Amino acid sequence: MTTTMQDVLYAISGMTRAELDLVMEACNARHKAVKATETLSAMTTLKVGDKVRLLGLSPKYANGATGFITVAHGPAMLVALEDNIVSAKARQRFGPVVTVPAGSLEKVG
Repeated sequence: MTTTMQDVLYAISGMTRAELDLVMEACNARHKAVKATETLSAMTTLKVGDKVRLLGLSPKYANGATGFITVAHGPAMLVALEDNIVSAKARQRFGPVVTVPAGSLEKVG
């Protein structure tokens, strides 16, 4: 049987604050584990020169910007943003080169 989001919402609708706190702790732990897995995967597959797209960042307008990895330094990557309409606001705010967590990058093409 597949659990849907509606099933989850129904299950938590009658929980106490303490029970909801436990659910939140479990969700936060799962989120950290997923992020660590994404970071490790990106660190092993991305390399200098790869074209990448920025994802899951704040501020949100940085998401979707594209560029090229110029330096790969552990879990952080330096990305030279492309000069295009999607990347324009991020370039204006942060400059032409940004430091991005490896797990927030997706290889393009």
